[in-house]
Amino acid sequence: MRDIESILADLVGQFSDPLAFFRELVQNSIDAGSGEIDVRVEFEEGDDEDDDDGASRAVITVQDWGEGMDREIIEGRFLRLFSSGKEDDYTKVGRFGIGFVSVFAVEPEKVVVDTGRHGEYWRVVFDEDRSWELYEREMPLEGTVVRIFKPMQRAQFERFRRQARRALRRWCRHPEIPVLFEGQDVRSLFNVNSRLTVEHEQEGTRVIMGMTDEPGGAAGYYNRGLTLQETSNHPWPWVTFKIDSRYLEHTLTRDRLLDDENFTRAMELLGEMAERQLPKLLVDRIEEIALDGDELEEYDVCCRYLAHYLSCRAFHYDWWPRRLFRTAGGEALTFHQMRVHIEEGTLHLTRPPLPPEDAVGEGRHLIAGEGVCRLVARVFDRGPGYLEERYLVPRALKAAEPTASRRLKHALRHLLDVAGTMPDELIFASAVRLPQYLKDKMAVVVPSRFRGVVPATEAKVPGFDIASEQLGAGSTLIVNTGIESVRQLCRVARNEPEWAAFALMDALFGDSGSMYGAVAANRRGSRVGVQQR
Repeated sequence: MRDIESILADLVGQFSDPLAFFRELVQNSIDAGSGEIDVRVEFEEGDDEDDDDGASRAVITVQDWGEGMDREIIEGRFLRLFSSGKEDDYTKVGRFGIGFVSVFAVEPEKVVVDTGRHGEYWRVVFDEDRSWELYEREMPLEGTVVRIFKPMQRAQFERFRRQARRALRRWCRHPEIPVLFEGQDVRSLFNVNSRLTVEHEQEGTRVIMGMTDEPGGAAGYYNRGLTLQETSNHPWPWVTFKIDSRYLEHTLTRDRLLDDENFTRAMELLGEMAERQLPKLLVDRIEEIALDGDELEEYDVCCRYLAHYLSCRAFHYDWWPRRLFRTAGGEALTFHQMRVHIEEGTLHLTRPPLPPEDAVGEGRHLIAGEGVCRLVARVFDRGPGYLEERYLVPRALKAAEPTASRRLKHALRHLLDVAGTMPDELIFASAVRLPQYLKDKMAVVVPSRFRGVVPATEAKVPGFDIASEQLGAGSTLIVNTGIESVRQLCRVARNEPEWAAFALMDALFGDSGSMYGAVAANRRGSRVGVQQR
């Protein structure tokens, strides 16, 4: 038969994190009915003597105000391996009776336990070889105080103190009672990082679950708020969840969850939430915003969640009639309507910000953030055309052209015609009428078919280098008269319209190949033709 020392060594060695003893001690305090747990890590300076008691050391104190222990409990349970009064009691977390052994994983020089119950007050002193002595205390004590003495120098202490605080937060995430580290509660809220969550609660068990953007969603398993396991390895890759259940346990070696009938029931509950409840809530929320909501950022996030979900799960048949896709005009389309418009070529994707209400556009324009685009690509074999960086232009632009620009506009139209790149329309727009996202641009080219604005690549300030290939049939050129240089050319055009138009072309296009050369070749013969008629 193996001796006690060998068994103790194996038990101490089971803890991969030496500071996991915080979980075990806090667990014992919760089981003892304490309303609060106080943890302190302090430094005791040595006195430079050669004896052991004079060495510098850290003192870790874990104090509770629970029911404590009398001599019968100390000798009959606390000091006997594998003996516990918690068997089959699901209000108690640790039922193996060996949790206290974990304090020796940090290799202390001494461990002192002070406790009291029924008018008895006792002190147990453990040496570093795990031998112990029991003393009767004269001073009364409420609850239990565990002090762990670990030799170290001042230079090591601050790092150890930070590690202790992180370990306490890790292993004691969500207990119901306060867990204080030097006066500060280290618990965190029982929630997950998701914009959309579903919750479940029954006696002894609570769950919170949400969608995530990360393929390995975080999962946490807890017993009465104490960490059993935190992992990303679970059956639902785009889901993040936490389950806190008094029925979940870890194995004797503390390295994984105990796979028993309670664990099986817990996984069935999680599966129901991940595969039915959460997707239904997600689709309901997307439709709610698409029909009557302004939360466009949340809408796009939820669409991204649904696209992630569909990357590993089947598309639900009853989602087809749901009106999930919001257009720029405020209409919400079903999947079936989307498919029809895509096949007809009458659906186009457009980025936020939304176009103006009086915008001219052909077909329907779908508000297309990253999430919507992912969802469309996931559901449809062939998606709609994506008008990247394009926005619809207000109808009022053409009707509100400044009078001062007429001569310059006429002259520019002639030069463009000479160059053989005449657009369908040429509009001089007042900055007052321009949408906010066009106010800082000297000119833009608009594909006439979609009436969408295509911001050109900025080459000079305040102008833009607009490639001549964008002009011609099927396009509209819009010039911003709110730019100072354009206003100056409008004034010059009262007397020298051709020169002003040529200068504007130079500002817009620079040496853009054949267009500029064609205009230069015809400039002398075209001077008379560009005068105001």
